[in-house]
Formats: sequence, structure tokens, C-alpha cells
Amino acid sequence: MLYTATFTPEPEGGYTVTFADLPGCITYGETFELAYDMAIDAMALWMADQTESFEPTPIENLAQAAEPGEQLVPIKLDTKLMESYTKTARINLSLPGNSLHKIDQYLSDNGGDRSKLMTAATLEFIGANR
Repeated sequence: MLYTATFTPEPEGGYTVTFADLPGCITYGETFELAYDMAIDAMALWMADQTESFEPTPIENLAQAAEPGEQLVPIKLDTKLMESYTKTARINLSLPGNSLHKIDQYLSDNGGDRSKLMTAATLEFIGANR
């Protein structure tokens, strides 16, 4: 998903980056390239902490409010980076012994860990049954 970042040049140099659709998501970089990289990171961190989804505003709608010198740049949400920032929760799960044995055998043959396998299988299941 693309979100539009506003790059504002600072008088002392560098760029401040904000997102109209992500309140409070702000970062800074000494160069445009560094500010862009920081914006990707800030957006992923901000989104990882949210419990609701945010639909991006079309860039055309934001262009009308841009100040002189500001640059509007669409930035793609890095979902892998966002997932690395997502908080995990520990749960207690009861399974039949033979099911746990099958899971462990699969992981022994294919690698991985129980948590990642259970998360992927659950998300696939609920996605297919929505």
C-alpha cells in the first residue's frame, strides 16, 4: 500500500518527513535519500503499533495543500519491516499429542518453529474462511 509522504526542506538543511494519513508519524534526514529511508522505517514502526487500518489519501487530494518547496512522495509500506516491529503475545495452546507430534515432525523435516507455523496456518485458515 502506498502512503504519501511530505518532504519539507529545513532552513538548517535536511528534510522533515510527515504523513497526512498517519498522525504523529514524523522523521528527519540530513539528505533527501536519508530522509526517504527514515520515512520507510518510521512508517513501518508507526503502522506496527496500530490496531486499525488507515486508507491512504490519493496524492492528488494532498497536492492542493502542499506548501511551496514541499515534495509529495508516495512511499510503499514495507510489510516485512512492519512485522519485525509488531509486538508478540505469549499464549498457552492445548493440542492433542498426536497433532503436536505431526507438527514437530513437519518442522524437523522442513525447518522453522512452532510459533511461525501456527501463525501462518491460522492466518491462512481465517483468510480462506472469511
